[in-house]
Amino acid sequence: MRTTAVILTGLLLTSAAPVALAQPVLTFGTEGVTAKGITPGGSAVWFGAGHARGEWFDHVYHFQQVANDDDGDGKVVFSQEKGLPAQSVLIAVDVASGEFVSGTSPNLAHPGARPLAAGATKYGPTGELLQLTEVASRLDVLLVRKGEGAWATSIVDGGQLDADKSQDGIVSLALASLPPIGATARAVGGAQPGDVLVVMDAGTLNYSVLRLTAQPK
Repeated sequence: MRTTAVILTGLLLTSAAPVALAQPVLTFGTEGVTAKGITPGGSAVWFGAGHARGEWFDHVYHFQQVANDDDGDGKVVFSQEKGLPAQSVLIAVDVASGEFVSGTSPNLAHPGARPLAAGATKYGPTGELLQLTEVASRLDVLLVRKGEGAWATSIVDGGQLDADKSQDGIVSLALASLPPIGATARAVGGAQPGDVLVVMDAGTLNYSVLRLTAQPK
């Protein structure tokens, strides 16, 4: 069965002053997905993937979108013109507060976020995350730094951003190479403790989402 990929992107508008908030909550509805508990007047990065069955082949969707809370009610909505794929996973990250929430469409039996595989991370001498390695043909990766912005990319096995540059079923990403998205202008310079990291395999809908902590030196 052939698979086609559709990339959906949005612009990132960084938000106003950070406010201490509880973790956002996701609600799946007929018109889209709503994240409540976002910093009023701020923005959230939506990130995820979906599967939809077509007449001849399955479609794989990669979601990367930013929603702004223009009316200041602490809610942002993710929606698609043709509706959300029946099997979808979405993560919303509040840019100002760094809080995040993940969820799946109601008819998708999914175990939820999983921890990164043992040995998937490589840390530097000062405890910062330098490299991410996963068994996959492609990974979508998002990094959000509280109050500063977001960086994201897709890494294909053997592609330009794959650190080992070989098609070996393993994808390796140097975190410092993540490009900025939207209004974020500067390079990330590597991952730091407190950053939110999202790793998505759109082909399997397996994903990890976590707040990074410093590793022992």
